Amino acid sequence: MELISGFATIVALLSDFNASRRGAAVATIEEFKSWLSENRHSEIIGALEQNAASVRSIKALLHEDRETLAAQLRALDQQLAKLASGLELFKPLASALHPGGELSGQALEWLEQIDSAGASKFLKGGGFSGTYLKMLDGSGKGDMTISDPRFVESDLDDLLELGLVKDIGTNGRFEPMYAFTRNAAALVKARRDSTGEPLGLGTG
Repeated sequence: MELISGFATIVALLSDFNASRRGAAVATIEEFKSWLSENRHSEIIGALEQNAASVRSIKALLHEDRETLAAQLRALDQQLAKLASGLELFKPLASALHPGGELSGQALEWLEQIDSAGASKFLKGGGFSGTYLKMLDGSGKGDMTISDPRFVESDLDDLLELGLVKDIGTNGRFEPMYAFTRNAAALVKARRDSTGEPLGLGTG
């Protein structure tokens, strides 16, 4: 089982298993395996049993009560959909299942600018002319494009939530600074590979 598809499959099956249960009592790994077998997913049992770490992780998840696990799975689903919205192939599905929960074109453009410049960090500042974002290194030192100033904070929050940028504190003027992450670079590359073009500004 491939790592990514295997993770998505197991998360989906955990969600279905949790929804099929009654009451708030915690479930056991044996109950999950039995449910997998009854629903013709025996190959998943074999894959899990080959990986002790996976079994321990699932046991820990199943130790949560039904409602808590359901809430965690919903949150994960929303995060995956938001991240998938950054890829053109999956954007329509992500938008259909989670309307309004997509990464904005503005946020994606920031990632493209940082990656193209080979920058590793940027800061958020403000002045009489309003909020600005400035790359601190790389070949493109300078201001980043802000197409919709109203949603700078919201878009930064989305990037932080998805691990696409990291909060690295403040500079001497107490301006917030952020680091570009490997996950962000991988998303930019995936989008370029799927379209053959740099990221463009989307809507929102």
